Parts: sequence; C-alpha cells; structure tokens
Amino acid sequence: MISYEIYKLIHILCLLLFAVTIGQLLYPEHLFSSRKGKFFTGFVSFFILVSGMGLVARIGFKHAQAFPLWISLKIFNWFAINLALYFMFKLKSIKNKIIPAMIILILTIINIWAAINKPL
Repeated sequence: MISYEIYKLIHILCLLLFAVTIGQLLYPEHLFSSRKGKFFTGFVSFFILVSGMGLVARIGFKHAQAFPLWISLKIFNWFAINLALYFMFKLKSIKNKIIPAMIILILTIINIWAAINKPL
C-alpha cells in the first residue's frame, strides 16, 4: 500500500512537470509541440488525477462516499484545465495560446486555494 506522503510527492512532482509542459506549449519549435510532447503532457495529467485520488483515499474517503465541495471543485477544475490544454494544442498562434494558458493559471490558483483552505 502506498503511503500518503508518497502520493503527495508524486502529485506535487507531476504538477511541476505539468507546469513545465504548459510553458513549453507556448513555443511551437520545442519538444512539447510534437506528438511525443503531447503524449507526455497527457501522461503527466493522468498521473495528477491518479495521485490526487490516492490522496483522497488516504485521507479517509471511501468509494461510495460523496466528496466534499473542495474535492469536487478540484476535479471539475482538472477537467477544465485539460480542456484548455486541448485548445492550446490545437491553436497555432502564440497570441491565441495565451488565453488558455491564463485560464489554466487561474484554475490552478483556485485549486491551490481549495487544497489549502478546504472549504466545506
């Protein structure tokens, strides 16, 4: 069984890798504009979800138990961030990529706030 600390370490490392990939998406000549880079970004995003669900399990939530508001907010924002990420992959102009990047930044700040304060 994986401990809470290991899940937290994986979650934070994947979040840092995800931030790096978002920054690299703004420059189309770099690795992350290629097919391998897109795969890596999706792989990291998947591990953010898996490690986050592992953290939820380690803090005591059971399978059929309803999530509190802060966890539901973080899951919703995770889907919204990945939707914005999809648009970043599709857009060609760097000017147009700034808008999804700002949406990702704002949603990430909301997720950090929700993780720290745990409202309801």
